[in-house]
Amino acid sequence: MKNLLAAIIFLCFCSNMHAQIGFQVQYQRFQDTSYILSGSGFNEFVQADQLGFGIDYAFKLKNYRVEFFPAILYFNKKINKNSIFDTELNTNITTLGLQFNTHIYFLDIEGDCNCPTWNKDGSFMKKGLFAWVSINAYNTVFKQNTPATRNMFTYGASGGLGLDIGLSKHLTLTPFAGLELEQRPVVEFTDLKAERDTKSMYKLDAGIRLGWHWGK
Repeated sequence: MKNLLAAIIFLCFCSNMHAQIGFQVQYQRFQDTSYILSGSGFNEFVQADQLGFGIDYAFKLKNYRVEFFPAILYFNKKINKNSIFDTELNTNITTLGLQFNTHIYFLDIEGDCNCPTWNKDGSFMKKGLFAWVSINAYNTVFKQNTPATRNMFTYGASGGLGLDIGLSKHLTLTPFAGLELEQRPVVEFTDLKAERDTKSMYKLDAGIRLGWHWGK
């Protein structure tokens, strides 16, 4: 995660000055079937959701409509009852995430100016619709009402579609949605008599971003 953060900072300083800062609200819903009750041999189905907030710094290529959005996000979720293992544990889950998003405006890849979306010529969909891909890293801390505290590092990749909606000369509202594939390590829950094996987990990502552009 430190190496990813260093790379993001380096790219930000090497970018041109047509940049913007953004604030995100992101919703994630995941389904996980890799929890195994000890001795049972059966996978337990886990479905949960979480809401997070983040900040990003956006910059773009000079001659093509390809934009980069390194972001830092924070998620927090509290579970009063763990129905998966039929226990009454108060669990607080805190996640700090780093995402490196790339937006590709495939309908207007060469664009008509080095300016925000709403200043460009063309139809609303042509200048605003984009495909996005992202490389992600997360550090999650599990705190329960037992002495146990667990720390888990995960990584993954995601992609989807989004749409820029110009609100004013300097503000853009961007809804987006997509899917994420995340790799998680082995985690043993000895006090719950359960374990999590190494499997991929799929997540639904959806959110909205408010961006402020300070270029001319």
